[in-house]
Amino acid sequence: MDGEFYVGIDLGMINSVMAFTDGDGTISIQRWEKGHTKFPSVILLTPNRSYAGQLAIDRKFYEDRYHFENCFKRMMGTTHKQRIYNVDYTPTELFSMILHKMIRTFEEEHGHKIERAVLAVPADFGDAEREAVMKAAYLAGIKEPKIINESNAAAISYRHDTTDFIGKAAIYDIGGGTFDVTVMDMHENGFDVLSNEGSKFLGGRDWDLQLASIIQKKIIAGAGLTPRDIDNDSDLRRRILSEAERHKIILDRVDRSKGALLVHGKYIGFE
Repeated sequence: MDGEFYVGIDLGMINSVMAFTDGDGTISIQRWEKGHTKFPSVILLTPNRSYAGQLAIDRKFYEDRYHFENCFKRMMGTTHKQRIYNVDYTPTELFSMILHKMIRTFEEEHGHKIERAVLAVPADFGDAEREAVMKAAYLAGIKEPKIINESNAAAISYRHDTTDFIGKAAIYDIGGGTFDVTVMDMHENGFDVLSNEGSKFLGGRDWDLQLASIIQKKIIAGAGLTPRDIDNDSDLRRRILSEAERHKIILDRVDRSKGALLVHGKYIGFE
């Protein structure tokens, strides 16, 4: 099967996903720890080593000293550097750690070396961002990386699953940090991409932050706090963001949601 084995990777800001196919054309989704299909796009660095994915999240509870990195996808293609334990890391290098862990884990499980991969990126990624993704792939050991727009990949998947539809369709891809739309013309011989549009500053994480801002204002009013009080209380900020994430999911099913947070011994409600 060597030479006929391919992987596709959706590099997400919050989670990444890998699909693979072999010579018979069957498409499968790679499963990671505990059968999860999502690989958390996070890195945990200690003075001695680094961890990626779910292991990085789990190790937070066992390490005395660590630095946790996430949401660095938006910095791809910039000159930004993060100094961690006297070492400067670029977003490209951090993403290469994610890719390296995904590829090595896959190789160990399936017994196949991966040198070719298709990487999905936001439609509005420019040349600098795309070059950064390619460099991350090379650093991870992928010798022949290819890039595709995330919304185009979603369109191809839709066409693969919906072969009887003829006409124009809008396919959208909403991620943790990006939103992409592709307009395509489906016909009997395949499809043509008519237009791509997207934003790398609009996704689930942005909704979390907007909801957290609403909750924070209600907590400030209900508990008699100031914005500075919130800024100085990292635990309260964490709990507010956690509530925002939870209510975002709830509001996917209902129009209104209620909650409460314990602040200085008193439950402060919000709606």
